[in-house]
Amino acid sequence: MQIFSSSLLGIDVSENSIQLLALDKNRAINLCARFPFKANHGDEVANIIVVLKNAIDELKITIKRAALSLSYSAIIHKTVSLPCALDERALENFLMLNLEKYVGISVDQVSFDYCRTVENVINLIAVRKERIAKCLAIFKAVKLKPMCIDIDAFALVRAIHFLYAPTDPLVVINVDYGNVLTCVMDQRNLLHVHKDFIDDQELSDNLAQHIAHDWQICLASYHPTHLILSGAHLINKNLNELNLSVNRPVTIANPMKRDAVHLVSAAAELAPAMVIALGLALRRFDGY
Repeated sequence: MQIFSSSLLGIDVSENSIQLLALDKNRAINLCARFPFKANHGDEVANIIVVLKNAIDELKITIKRAALSLSYSAIIHKTVSLPCALDERALENFLMLNLEKYVGISVDQVSFDYCRTVENVINLIAVRKERIAKCLAIFKAVKLKPMCIDIDAFALVRAIHFLYAPTDPLVVINVDYGNVLTCVMDQRNLLHVHKDFIDDQELSDNLAQHIAHDWQICLASYHPTHLILSGAHLINKNLNELNLSVNRPVTIANPMKRDAVHLVSAAAELAPAMVIALGLALRRFDGY
């Protein structure tokens, strides 16, 4: 397998594993792998570095640019209406002066980014600088160049758009070990995000019920037409009962379904776990 050094390595660090995915210039997958943590690893930077170094060595990865994601629960996400039309420089100055009012944290303690949605309205994202510092420490320790630090929910929606190009509202639920990330999207717009932290045994015992509950909450407000599931906890899970309780089409996301995938069939079993990593790898391309 040839892994082009110009690719971008998407690194999804979940509760009990690291998922790695890269795309070639035609947006076909040319690297897909999952490496588990040892039991009770916590979310310690040192353990992440050890597993990531071993993965890079084992796969002989020559890719240097990489993307990591933060949990949506670790950020502050606000929609801000601006007082008047501002160019980019004036907008940045405005945010530097008013950031604490919007996020409740001093400007010297956070990093922030934004994007315009409509005229005079922005989506503002802020995160404590120590969280960014941990990500940068991981990049440095494994000798990777940080292209971006993304958000798991944004990467999830980006991947689903790439795979399915939805036009109607749909719900995407990513089920990892210990947490459930629920997003509502309309085309490429993220309409709603919610993250629950759930005891792993409880989640295993009541997986279908948790998914159906989150679906019903989204159904009441957004009227989605489809439910798409992803996440490591869905590997080898039979969720046929959900089709009855949801009463809408239910799909388990599969990044391997595209025609130009350069992978052996054994990688297909990893498919549900690789969706956020795919969303990170897509940052290589303009428009994603």
